[in-house]
Amino acid sequence: MKSELDKAYSWLIDTISYENLGISIILLEMVKSGSSSTKEEGAPVEGAHLVYSPRKAQKLKIKFDLIYTFQVINESCDSGDSSLKLSSDGFLSVVSESDYLNYLREKFSWYEEINGKANLYRLWSENEILEIYSPCSPEIESQHPERT
Repeated sequence: MKSELDKAYSWLIDTISYENLGISIILLEMVKSGSSSTKEEGAPVEGAHLVYSPRKAQKLKIKFDLIYTFQVINESCDSGDSSLKLSSDGFLSVVSESDYLNYLREKFSWYEEINGKANLYRLWSENEILEIYSPCSPEIESQHPERT
């Protein structure tokens, strides 16, 4: 699933907030450093840094108006899912097959009976992975509309 997120080098999740029955995620843009062998002080990723200047920083908000469930994955503690199939290798993908998706459909199929068929979306960032099970498509909006 191609999105605005794919225009950046990388992202960090800044905040996750619940809004009514939905969820909003604020992402902070990371840019590639001049030298890939250096890690800037305070940067969580070698060879990259956050953009702190408000005029240059890209902040995106991803919003799902309704979610059935979601999970946060610490990639360093995840043993992987051999059945995982994603729609793309971008930052935001639709999961077409996974153990977690099978579990949701088996144990919580009544979600879809009430509000309609859902997709499992996977949002990858440098600090966390989110999987969001929602009948809504994500809305992505810039938090700095003046940026060109």
